[in-house]
Amino acid sequence: MQITIEVQDSLVDTLGYERVIDLLTDSASRLEMKIAAQEILRELTDSDPMSDPAWSAARQQAWEQEKHKYVLG
Repeated sequence: MQITIEVQDSLVDTLGYERVIDLLTDSASRLEMKIAAQEILRELTDSDPMSDPAWSAARQQAWEQEKHKYVLG
């Protein structure tokens, strides 16, 4: 896929064509990393043990077995 971006001539004159290309390439790479990070975060959120009913039940069972060891105010 190709995306066309309009860049003002004055910017190219100031920075140079190669520098503009480098900056745009860097921005595209950062965008890819941000998207990957968002996907990882979504996967971690989807597999959150706090929202897993089996994990929640096991946690409650463990608490019931061990709560006698703790003083509750």
